Amino acid sequence: MPTKKRVYWDACVFISYFDKTPSRIVTIDDLLAQSKSGDLEIVTSTLSIVEVAFNIAERTAGLIPQVVADMDAFWRDTDVVTLIEPSVPIARQARSLIRYAMDNKLKKIRCPDATHLASAQNTGCVEIHSYNFADFDYLKGHTGIPAMDPYLTQTSLGLPPAPPPGTGGTT
Repeated sequence: MPTKKRVYWDACVFISYFDKTPSRIVTIDDLLAQSKSGDLEIVTSTLSIVEVAFNIAERTAGLIPQVVADMDAFWRDTDVVTLIEPSVPIARQARSLIRYAMDNKLKKIRCPDATHLASAQNTGCVEIHSYNFADFDYLKGHTGIPAMDPYLTQTSLGLPPAPPPGTGGTT
């Protein structure tokens, strides 16, 4: 039995999900359905719970108690998303990534992004899905994990998948 693909989702993907961002929701919903059916594993840090504090409706209308209840129900569904705790080894790996970027005069990596990237590394994820993929992809040569927009693949025609959107044709 083949192993299912394990991908890491940055918090911005969940923000787009809870905001129901029109240009993104179809892809996100399909990937979440694939995860629920067991064809894909979506992993994220519990840090995403903090980063996804409210949705777009609350930015204009004020806090809506049902929104946080819906978010909490979503995070509890372990069939859809695997939550990773930022452990001491993950914290040390995140610190190492921050120091690596500085030592190599690369773009500064923010603490939350370093934590997400270290979490992806420590859980064997093959990709990071993020609508801010540039926050991660410049470290691909060091980590071996490419970052890209979430994407769907078409396999029923027997054609090789096109490069994922937002990767500039590289994986």
